[in-house]
Amino acid sequence: MQPGGVAVQAQREPDRSESIYILGMGAHAFRRSGNRAVFALVTLACLLACGGTGGGSREEGALTLVFRHQNDGAALEIDQLIYQNEAGNQYSVEKFEYLITDIWLIREDGRIVEVADAIQGNAVTLGAIDHPFEGVPAGRYTAIEFRWGIHPDRNRNFTLDSSFDNLLWPPNLGGGYHAMRFEGDWSLAAPGDSSFSLHSGYLRAAGRREADGSFVVRLDGFAITLRDEGEIEIEIAIDVDRWMNDPLIDLTAEWADQSICPLAAPATCTLAAFSMMNPETQELLRDNGDDVFSLLDARSSR
Repeated sequence: MQPGGVAVQAQREPDRSESIYILGMGAHAFRRSGNRAVFALVTLACLLACGGTGGGSREEGALTLVFRHQNDGAALEIDQLIYQNEAGNQYSVEKFEYLITDIWLIREDGRIVEVADAIQGNAVTLGAIDHPFEGVPAGRYTAIEFRWGIHPDRNRNFTLDSSFDNLLWPPNLGGGYHAMRFEGDWSLAAPGDSSFSLHSGYLRAAGRREADGSFVVRLDGFAITLRDEGEIEIEIAIDVDRWMNDPLIDLTAEWADQSICPLAAPATCTLAAFSMMNPETQELLRDNGDDVFSLLDARSSR
């Protein structure tokens, strides 16, 4: 893998024995089940009782994480029929929102700092907002990891706090949360005469094979030092166009299995619509994730 490259893994979780801190312990951090929630409570109790680690003050600073939305390397423009994917479909972007969970910084010695349980992004209403995190242990960091979407073991309704309810996935398709909503207009017979909807999540419905759209992204190839009371910033690009390329998503292409086409659809289902009901679309979107993300910058600001 090249420096700053991406490793996409569908079901990997970090070795919990390597985790050294859990940060930003908000409501949704405590609603997790399993070893991590126990670890969080034990860590918090220790910090409250001991006043820190090792009986003294802990050296720590701040992280600012920024996701920038792009199309073919340029800043994303909303509601403009100016884009074309590799299948030749002309399209615009009218909605692009997503869920990211399990954000981890990786130290030079391999230990994991768990930064945040869940954040969400929205290219239309929020743009490239800063996600600030305080109390990050000082040290040298060489990678960042996060999960696009949410792990299938946790992907159930209301496992996150109510601020994420706007990303809930339909109960008849398994419930839980979307990983992504990507929508816009595209040109079929005339410019902008049709619409498309590419939603990814965890499809679990009768008569359809199960398909999970979440995966782990790792960005490395950098080395930044966070000093006591210092700040670091990591800037990541999300290239929207690449969700349709390699493997190719041609919006005119028919579903491979027309037998699961919903009754409300036209005579033939295409990849432009009903993406939540089609495991084929879910798998294409997941597989396209390996080149969507890139590291723009990682720096120490002071």
